[in-house]
Amino acid sequence: MSAMTPAEQEIAEKVLSEVETGLASLLETGASSVIDLRMLPRMSEAVYQHVQEALGKGETSILIDASARVEIVESACPGVWWATYHRPSGEIATEIIEIGFVPRLLAAGKAETAVGLKRLKNRGIGKAQAAE
Repeated sequence: MSAMTPAEQEIAEKVLSEVETGLASLLETGASSVIDLRMLPRMSEAVYQHVQEALGKGETSILIDASARVEIVESACPGVWWATYHRPSGEIATEIIEIGFVPRLLAAGKAETAVGLKRLKNRGIGKAQAAE
């Protein structure tokens, strides 16, 4: 890890303490939380790298390639996810640390799930139309 000033060490420790508090809350209440890294004041590259290295990388990484690209990487602490959101141009729009059993972006909403059920119920219709 690169050398940090005492002020940078304090900022890094605050971020990691917030992750620790969020993880404890997740286990106690089931409530997930998010830390928006781009909204934190004075987060230097050294602090950013320190936090990323302290959390480490876990076994799971996910790439969502929709209108905007999102990379989600599990940290070495299960339940702590590092998500990078890219603009269509490829630039990083924001980065967050999400604390949750599963990243919220991966959870299907009720409306989406209803569409999936409708597609499954109508599967015979699609096959019959394709055969005609």
